[in-house]
Amino acid sequence: MKIKIAEIVGFESKRKHGNIKELASSIKKEGLLQPLVINQNNELICGRRRYEALCLLKWEKAPVIKIETESDADKLSKAITENIMRKNLEWQEEIKAKEQLDQLMRMEHGEPKPGRRTDIKPSSNSEEGWSITKTATKLNESEGLTTEDIQLSKALKKYPEIGKCKNKSQAKRKLRSIKKDKMKSKIPELPDQTKRYKFIHGDLIEVSNQIKNNSLDWIITDPPYPKEYLPLIDKLGDFSKQKLKLGGSLICMIGQSYLPEIYSMLSKYLIYNWTCAYIMPGDAVSVWSRRTTTGWKPLLWFINGEYKKDMIYDVFKSDQKGKEYHYWGQSESGMMNIIKQFTYPGDLICDPFLGGGTTGIVAIRMNRLFIGIDNDINAINITKKRMQDDINDKT
Repeated sequence: MKIKIAEIVGFESKRKHGNIKELASSIKKEGLLQPLVINQNNELICGRRRYEALCLLKWEKAPVIKIETESDADKLSKAITENIMRKNLEWQEEIKAKEQLDQLMRMEHGEPKPGRRTDIKPSSNSEEGWSITKTATKLNESEGLTTEDIQLSKALKKYPEIGKCKNKSQAKRKLRSIKKDKMKSKIPELPDQTKRYKFIHGDLIEVSNQIKNNSLDWIITDPPYPKEYLPLIDKLGDFSKQKLKLGGSLICMIGQSYLPEIYSMLSKYLIYNWTCAYIMPGDAVSVWSRRTTTGWKPLLWFINGEYKKDMIYDVFKSDQKGKEYHYWGQSESGMMNIIKQFTYPGDLICDPFLGGGTTGIVAIRMNRLFIGIDNDINAINITKKRMQDDINDKT
């Protein structure tokens, strides 16, 4: 339904309109993707920034969702959950229902408070706020799958042609193809550095002076696997020793072929702690030279000093492949699993082999700080474009 903007009971904002103007520009170009939420008295419950942007654009009417009380929202969320769990929805209806459920629960319980780990012990919803982790738990499915479906639902509004696909898998492939085409033509709009992230173009050792010593909480990376790139592992160990805080960790995804050499190189600089398993989706990979078919990758864990944080479960899983942005890339769901288990909101993460930028995209999305390094300027540009798309999707 739509009502007149003048009939919505908003409020005077004390914030400057810098970000609101950007949002208004996006709404003017793409339209309003998410309706405002109001109660029976037309009081604004959810969508303050969108409301301010619409006022700035001088719209006469706005699409709204009207609810009576929080208990009504809870009843609606239960009905949505039941419909999803019955598995009798078309895939388009299913992803839309998941997005609606997530929105309603965030409206009722609030957003997660910064600095808290919302992925563990989600017991008190009213105090901790609502997160994608809790939506996934409510639906009894993985966080990666829930996140992907909600992102697909948002993309469906922006790219209606996706809705013609026969199933979700086909739709996700179509969306990846659309985004890949956009990456080739779109000029990055984001700066190289903000308070939340920093991109550095150049050789790892040559540009390392741009990062303070003993400043990083985590280095999470996926360097090249072929034998000719082994010297990079030594550079990575040297860089990690200098830049990690005392007690900070290097989490390094790597192939199995040259593990003895890699263990030896990294052990010159850091203390070996554990080898975790990263389970890959789809067909297993055959390594003919070693007469082996493998369905997992080692995730090496080295520490600068002594680790004093939480226990870690040593198996990580990716729900899908992630090669659309880089031929050596990893999936967002797999990286989300790694970052969620190891790190905390507000931690500073560095990926010195940025590639397609998945580590940075997921880190920022999960309220971590990020530094990305790559000697290929295209890798940095692709990551900036992905980050811009993330910002646009949220508005």
